[in-house]
Amino acid sequence: MFILIAAFVVILVGCIFIIYLKRKYITGLVVRTKQAMEVMLSDFQNTFNQDPASVVTHSTSNDLKPQWEFAGKRGRWHDFREKTDPPNKCSVTINDIESWYQEKPHDKMPFTVNGDSYELDFNKMIQTQVKDNSQYSIRRELVPLHAHV
Repeated sequence: MFILIAAFVVILVGCIFIIYLKRKYITGLVVRTKQAMEVMLSDFQNTFNQDPASVVTHSTSNDLKPQWEFAGKRGRWHDFREKTDPPNKCSVTINDIESWYQEKPHDKMPFTVNGDSYELDFNKMIQTQVKDNSQYSIRRELVPLHAHV
C-alpha cells in the first residue's frame, strides 16, 4: 500500500512540475511576442509619424541630431555605440553610419563587429549578420542635441 501511495505522489509531483514548466515557457513566449509586437508597432508608427521633409531630404534640424538604433533579440531598442575595445570592436562609428546614410540612403553599408560581418540596409531599415543571415530592425531617430546617446 505504501508503494502505491508513493508512486501516486511521485506522479502527482511530476505532473505539477510539467504544468509549471509549460506555464513558464508559455509566459516567456507571450512576453517575447509582446515585445516583438511593440517593436513592430513602434516601427510602423515611426514610419508614418516622421516629418516628410526629413524623409525626403534626410536632413536634420538645428535642434536635433540623428541617433541610430537596432532592435535586440528581446525586442528592445539599443543605440549603435562606438565600440573600440574588444570583445565588441566595431569597424564603424555613429558618424560613419550617418554619413553613409546621407550619401547613399537606399544602399547597404558593410561593417564588422569583433570580426563578424554585418550590413545595414537603409532601404529596408534592417541589420543583417552575414554569417547566419539573422536580421534585426534598425531605425534613425531625431533626438534633441542634449539627449544622451
